[in-house]
Amino acid sequence: MCQYCGCHENTIIGRLSAEHDALVDLTGDMVRAVDRGDPDTASALALRARDMLHPHTSAEEHGLFAALRLEEEAYADTIDRLCGEHTTLDGMIDRIVDGDLSLGREFARGLRDHIDREENSLFPASVVTIIDGDVWDRIEADDAAARGEPAPRPHDHDDHDHDHPHGHTH
Repeated sequence: MCQYCGCHENTIIGRLSAEHDALVDLTGDMVRAVDRGDPDTASALALRARDMLHPHTSAEEHGLFAALRLEEEAYADTIDRLCGEHTTLDGMIDRIVDGDLSLGREFARGLRDHIDREENSLFPASVVTIIDGDVWDRIEADDAAARGEPAPRPHDHDDHDHDHPHGHTH
């Protein structure tokens, strides 16, 4: 994963990236389980990956991607491509969980390629494009909603300046 630009210091980017790392680890373990002839372990790992992937892709699309699209329309084609990949990956992991373990290696490779595109293009672009802290607050709320979590407590920026954990100052 990208570590050169500092975008992982942003709360949202850091969270999504940590989930990428966990997904790569889970799917690698899943493929190794298939290779050693352990379908029960492979299926359990696929289920864990799916349980992480579905809310992750939803959070990206309804949080970061939606905000980035509003901030800069030039990213629309890239976002559309990544959302299409989400649909493909979500469908593949569903099929793997349903028993088609033969898709494991293809899924793992597609996932790594997809993550590379996010980590090395869209994530760094987002932290230099979205400079308004209020937008990052909205992304955090939308991310939480997409995951079914309570939204962070909103606050007013008119009467004070402060640093946010997502890396922007008001």
